[in-house]
Amino acid sequence: MKLALQILGVVVAVLLTGAMFGTAGWTRPPVRSEQTGFRGTGMVQVQNPRTLAVKLDENAAPAPQDPVPPGGELATQTYQNVKVLTDLSTDQFNRVMVSITEWVAPSRAAPIATTSRTWPTTASTRRPWRARCSGWSGTSTPTGRTTSARPA
Repeated sequence: MKLALQILGVVVAVLLTGAMFGTAGWTRPPVRSEQTGFRGTGMVQVQNPRTLAVKLDENAAPAPQDPVPPGGELATQTYQNVKVLTDLSTDQFNRVMVSITEWVAPSRAAPIATTSRTWPTTASTRRPWRARCSGWSGTSTPTGRTTSARPA
């Protein structure tokens, strides 16, 4: 009985070890490594040539949006808290925002936002990001300051 339990233990250990090696997600050779930092720091980029082409296709930038004619109301007059791209018109600003959204999160790109002047301007989108995510009920003023404090 003691010998049977020892043999069973060895068989289970071998099977678990085989399962660990077989399902660990490791890639078989060849792999290509490239040193990206100073020597001795361990900053190495390891890539598998078989999957690199697929990754490059998945991470390609989308086609550019159609150009928008210059002119019109500035984005700083239409939207609150615009700190960058202050010299763009509202249509140009919307084009840049839609392009960024399509590149970073294509699954979240709103279909209505691809046409000009349809970027959502409800009160919930004008509040700061922190306020929208935390359930904070403060409202933004034109200067960017909030008019109420966090609820107790």
